[in-house]
Amino acid sequence: MKYRSEKERRFDEIYNNYANDVYRVCLYFTRDKAEAQKIAEQTFIEFYDEFEEINPEYWSAHLICKARDLAKFNPRRRITK
Repeated sequence: MKYRSEKERRFDEIYNNYANDVYRVCLYFTRDKAEAQKIAEQTFIEFYDEFEEINPEYWSAHLICKARDLAKFNPRRRITK
């Protein structure tokens, strides 16, 4: 794959490393595959603008926390008892 910038290459690597974990967190909270996918995508969209400012040691934690927060506070979230 040809990248336009080093930032894109690094982000692609991050995505490949963490996409499954982020999706699983989203699925845990939404219990809906389509909604979990949308929230996982939103997580990475938001992360793209800020990842260069975050210490790489904390990328995983940052992504998981962001995914959790987006999923938990999703207005479409189903409340289950």
